Order: sequence, then structure tokens, then C-alpha cells
Amino acid sequence: LKKKKKSDDQLSGYLTDPSSGQRVAGATVYDRRTLRTSTTDSEGYYELPVTARSEIVISKLDFRDTVLLVSSETPRFLNLNLTVNTAPPARSRTLEEDLALVGSRLGQAFLRSAQKFNTLNVRDSLHRKGQISLLPKVGSNRGMSGNVTNDWSVNLLVGYSKGNYRLEVAGVGNITRRFLHGAQFAGVFNELSGDSDGAQFAGLWNRTGGNLSGAQFAGGYNFARRAPGFALQVAGGVNDMRRGKAPAQFAGLANFADTLMGLQVAGVWSRARVLCGLQVNGVWSHARRAEAGVQFAGLHNSVSRGTVQGQVASLSNSADTLQGLQVAVLSNRARVLRGVQVGLFNRADEVHGLQLGLINTSKRGGYVVLEGSTNELTWANVAFKSGVPAFYTTFTAGVRPAAAEVSASKPDSLSEKIWAVGMGVGTRVRLTRWLGISLDVTQRHLSIGSFDAAVQEWSQAALAFDLRLGRHFSIAFGPSANLLLADPAYADAEKNRKRIVPTDLPHEFNLDGDAWLSGWAGGVVAARVRF
Repeated sequence: LKKKKKSDDQLSGYLTDPSSGQRVAGATVYDRRTLRTSTTDSEGYYELPVTARSEIVISKLDFRDTVLLVSSETPRFLNLNLTVNTAPPARSRTLEEDLALVGSRLGQAFLRSAQKFNTLNVRDSLHRKGQISLLPKVGSNRGMSGNVTNDWSVNLLVGYSKGNYRLEVAGVGNITRRFLHGAQFAGVFNELSGDSDGAQFAGLWNRTGGNLSGAQFAGGYNFARRAPGFALQVAGGVNDMRRGKAPAQFAGLANFADTLMGLQVAGVWSRARVLCGLQVNGVWSHARRAEAGVQFAGLHNSVSRGTVQGQVASLSNSADTLQGLQVAVLSNRARVLRGVQVGLFNRADEVHGLQLGLINTSKRGGYVVLEGSTNELTWANVAFKSGVPAFYTTFTAGVRPAAAEVSASKPDSLSEKIWAVGMGVGTRVRLTRWLGISLDVTQRHLSIGSFDAAVQEWSQAALAFDLRLGRHFSIAFGPSANLLLADPAYADAEKNRKRIVPTDLPHEFNLDGDAWLSGWAGGVVAARVRF
């Protein structure tokens, strides 16, 4: 029997740690030229196809790289001692941090153990013009695909690489460890663990684990851990940018950003930690802190802290400090108001602007008054006034009791009570510390007895001197100008008008037979409690 000779195209042997005498398992042995790889087993054994011009590299964490140039004289069975790397690491890494170098958790699911070892072990920089692959290990870059950067990459199913400079296309997904400078297209996903200044296009989702300075387009979900510069995310579902500045996000469902510098548009919800731009949403916009910016939402806008320039919503707005305009159909809320609130209900702790609504309340700087008054027509009146001294709204109701008996001199007068409800606006000017002057314009509907739908509309402009008698109490008195518009077609219109109008000034007007217009001068005396 003759001993079988080792094939000239096969290199094998054992790797040993001379400091301990132990065999080295899990080391990567690869050919720089062909990218063929082998990983040592538990006994430190390797076996690798070679050529007469192979350049073999042995790499292992915590050991220095060993390089072997193969020639025809090189033994085909070669035991090697590895040199321990005595240089202290820049910083110690945990196992999770080491695995992060391999790729995301999803990316690791497509890799074999040997490829993970290769990625962790090999520190060499490898580059190829192009790659064609079926799966991460089945392709032109073989088991070293995670350590190779490519200009072009075509992956029939799933591709794996260290980085891409120009274009990468995959039927299912691309897994990239370090960087993207070009463009990625995938039928399902793009998983990038490092930085991107290119563009990702995916049918379902894109993920950038490092800095995004480019763009992401996905049918479902876009994720970027940081955005130090320009970044654009467009998704049918959700955009998520954890840290940094987000110039633009567009999503059918929701946007999440750290600092929004530009524009967020979503069908349902957008959230930003710091708002310095514009949020536009079908349902809700929220910012934890605002340094500027504007919010538009179909239902609700909210800012927890800081200053926002404007909010517009169909339902409600909530802000810390409002510098500009706050508009909502239902309610507005601000801690400090330095602009204008427009809504049915407006609330501010501190007002330095204007509130325009039916009910306006505030703790400081506003004008909230409960008033009891009397005039020549309705002897007992109550009114609620709210807003700011420069402009406030009024809700009022008043009554004149029924006459004790029918007057013989005025047989057409009615004995039923007269009552009125209405609303108006007003303004108050401070003259001295204790004296002010107010002007109220009020429109009331008058009824005789029970509610009367006939046209009997009373318009009043009342000028009153407001004398403060304490911190919260004042009395007011002054003249008024009054107009009554009545419908002559109403059966009791003439009788009602004679009882309502004390004296016509100068006389009644018949507006082409369609309405009576009467006017008179009167007066108002009121007591006011300011909250």
C-alpha cells in the first residue's frame, strides 16, 4: 500500500494558540483572490481549496491576522501557530455589540454560523466590482459576502454585503452591514445596519441602523436610528426616525421623529420630540417640545412644552406657549397665549393676546365677568362676559315681569311677561386705576309670554362708565341706543311693539311693508363681578 498524497489544490492543517497550546476553533481561513472560505472546527482543523497563486489569510478575534502566499513549494498540509493580539482594544464590546457588526437580527436569520464567524473575525477590506447571488452564501462572493463591498449587486432572492457604492437589487431582500452610497431596490425589505447617504426602495420595509442622510421609500415601514442631515422617509404605513433631524416624513398611518426640521404628513398621527417645522395630519399631531413650527390636524394638535407658532384643528388644540394663531371648531388650550385663539371654547392660564369664542376663560390677563343689570325694557338681566378687555363675548338673558293689570289708557297692551335672550361683543378701556369705560353691542330676541318665533329683534349699543369698588367688584352705568326690528305680518305685532318701545326716536319706519324699525334712547345700570 502507498500513502495517498494530498491534492495540490487542497490546503489543510490545524491552528494552534502557542501561549496555551490549545487548538483554535471558529477561525476564518480564506483566499483573498477567489474568496473561498473555511472555518476551523472544534479541533482547530481547516481545509481550503487553493491555487498556485492563492493568498491565504487566517483571521480570528483576539489574534493577529496571518497571511500565507501559496506557491508550488508550499506544503499542502500546514499547521500554523496564531499570534495573540496584545494591543488593548479601543473599547470592550459586549456579545450583542459584536453581533451588531454581523447585521440586524432579521439579517442574521438568513446567515449560517460560518458566515457570522467570518464577519466577526475578518478585519480585511475587500472590494469587488459586482456580485451575483441567490442567497447570502450562494453567490460570486461565496462565504465572504458579508466582508465585501460591491459597486453592483444583483441578488435573486436575498443578498448580503458589507457595503454598496452604486446599485443593489434583490427579489426579496438586501442585507448590508456597513454603508450604502447608491440605491437599493428590494421586493420585500432592505436591512442596513450602518449609514446611508443613498436611497432605499422596498415593497414592505427599509431599515437603517446608523445615520440616514438619504431617502427611504417603502410600502409599509421605514426606520432610521439617526438623521444628522438631509433625510426623507415615505411609507404607506409608518416612518420612524429615533434621533437627529428629520427634514421630511410622509406616511399613510404615522410618523415618529426626534427633531422635525421640515415636514411631517400622515393620514392618522405624527409625533416629534422637538418640533421646528410643520406637522399635517388627518387625526392627531403631537410634539413633546416646540421651538417653532406649525401643526394642522383633522382632529387634535398638542404640544407639551415650548413655543408653537400656530395650530389649526377641526376639534381641539393644546399648547404650552402659543406665539401665533390657534384655531379649532371646538376648543383651544394654552398655558401662555401670546397670539390669537379662535374657537367655541378658549382657555389660557396667562393671556397676552386675543381670545375669540363663545366662552373664553383665563387665570391672568383675561376678562371674565358675571354681570347683573337693569334697563328700561328688561328690568332684570344676567350676562356672562369672557375674553380679554380689548374684545370679549357676551351671553345674556333678561325678563320684564307681567303687568299687574291691563291699563285702561292702553287697552292694547299685554299683561304677559317680556323676556329676551341674546349675545354680543364688547370692549373695555382702562382710564385710571379705579375707572374704566366699556362699550357693549348686544343682539337679543324678544318673546312675549312663551317663546315667540316671530321677528322681534332688539339691538343695543351701551356705553358705560365702570367704577371699581374692590379687586373683583364694580358698578357700571351709562346711556344706550336701541333698535327694534319687528314683523308687521305677525298678529300681535302692533300690540307688542307699543309695549316694547317706550318712545320712538324720531319715529317708526315702515320698511316697504316688510318690517317695522323703531328706535329709542335708554340707559343701563349694572353690577359686575370679575373673576
